[in-house]
Parts: sequence; structure tokens; C-alpha cells
Amino acid sequence: MQKTLKKYFPIFLFPTVIAFCIAFVIPFITGLYLSFCNFTTVSNAKFVGLENYIKAFSASQRFGQAFGFTTILSGFYIGKTNIEYYTKSKYILNIFKLTFITITLSGIIVNNFFIWNYLDTLIFIMIIINSYSIIKSLGSE
Repeated sequence: MQKTLKKYFPIFLFPTVIAFCIAFVIPFITGLYLSFCNFTTVSNAKFVGLENYIKAFSASQRFGQAFGFTTILSGFYIGKTNIEYYTKSKYILNIFKLTFITITLSGIIVNNFFIWNYLDTLIFIMIIINSYSIIKSLGSE
């Protein structure tokens, strides 16, 4: 059986590699190239170098606002998912939601430094819980 698997492994691997290249690698490389171009359609792309990145990171505050908003939302989702997985308690989940809303709304009044410290603390706690779970699951096999 092992000999047969080793013999036909390339035959089964080849379509998977081709599909991966078509579905991921080629679009990724194309998108990366286009990020260095000005274009309206793919066929009229004009290479401009780092100009697009310089505009995105320095021209306006929208990138920073979008990044901050995405980071805060991802922090909420990660915390919510962990609480749902580990406790399945609606009470603890509601306390988390209320705390998150309170801290986020207080960011309007308080310095953003407070919110980032809160988010960093939550991510640190999540890392400790996930590390413990991974170590525990490795020992149970």
C-alpha cells in the first residue's frame, strides 16, 4: 500500500499544485505588481514604483483610521470568539461586550493610548490562554 501511494503521489499532487498556482500564486503576484502601478484596467497598467504606497501611508489619515478601526474590530472578534469557545457563558460574554463598548466609547474622551493599551492587554491575555490550551492539547495525545 505504501509503495503504491509513493508511486502515484506526484500524479495526485500535480493537479493540486496547478490549482494552487492558478487560484492563489498568479493572482497574488499580479496584485503585487499592480500595487506598484496606476491603472484603470489591468491592460493599461503603468508602473509608478512606490508612489502608491507613499500616497497610502502619508497623504491622508484615512489609512491610519482604517487600520485602527480594523484592529479594534479584530480585537473584539478575537476576544468574543475565545470567550464563546472557552466558557460558553452568555453572562461573561455580555460583560466582555459591555466592557469593550465602554472602553471604545471612552476613547472619544480619553487619549487613544488608553484604548491601545486595553487592546494590547486583551491580546496578551488571549495569547496566554491560547498557549495554555495548545500545551494542554499536545499533552493529551
